[in-house]
Amino acid sequence: MSVYEKNQLIAIIALLLFFLACSVSATVSSSDYSNGGTLFSASHASYEIEGDGYYQHGGISSRVTTNGRSALDRTIEMSGAKTIEQNSYMQVTDGTMIVNEAGAVWSSQTNISDTDCVYGSIADQGSTTAGRYPETNAAQSYIGIIGNGTGTEYQSQLIVDDKLLAMSMSGITPHGLTWADSSGKYELGLSKNITERQYLYTQENRLISVDHDGEIANAVESFLWDIIQEDIINGTVNETEVSI
Repeated sequence: MSVYEKNQLIAIIALLLFFLACSVSATVSSSDYSNGGTLFSASHASYEIEGDGYYQHGGISSRVTTNGRSALDRTIEMSGAKTIEQNSYMQVTDGTMIVNEAGAVWSSQTNISDTDCVYGSIADQGSTTAGRYPETNAAQSYIGIIGNGTGTEYQSQLIVDDKLLAMSMSGITPHGLTWADSSGKYELGLSKNITERQYLYTQENRLISVDHDGEIANAVESFLWDIIQEDIINGTVNETEVSI
């Protein structure tokens, strides 16, 4: 085999590995039951991408502790290189349940200025190399429940997909509280030729539901962070809620 043929084969293998990496998908499901005593369950899934002045990270985590008769169902699905979805349902028929869950996305890229293409010593003014905007995107959701007694139930969905973060949760307990704390921040430089921040968009949602005077704590909350650069520049950012 010639050197040229070897290089072609290496290039084909590298391309196949790239497509395989980009199409990776996996689903992990778990069910836990306890007739008494203490049950502890934890999960974590994340991704990290870096290169050429760009960094991106996203992930989901869940920690559950129960004491007494309880049941927990959780499914985590990863599709592609930047998509993770977790669905959870848990209940306590006699005992206590403590749940802490979180989802987050973060990305940052440096600016690259528009530049003219140069051929030898003559600049071709009709051709340019497109730059990119300096950008930082961050969003996170923290949700959970501390509940005690028959009828305590908790259900949640967390999704990270590239720069998107979606959360929905519902919790009910006769004794205890549920909470949700979500926020997002997006910074964009509208000119690719400078590094100064020229746009800032933030959003915060907070919820706490507590039982009081015999009334149960019952809460439903959702949060969607989905920033599209074109919408930001045109001033048409859409805020949409998702729910279970």
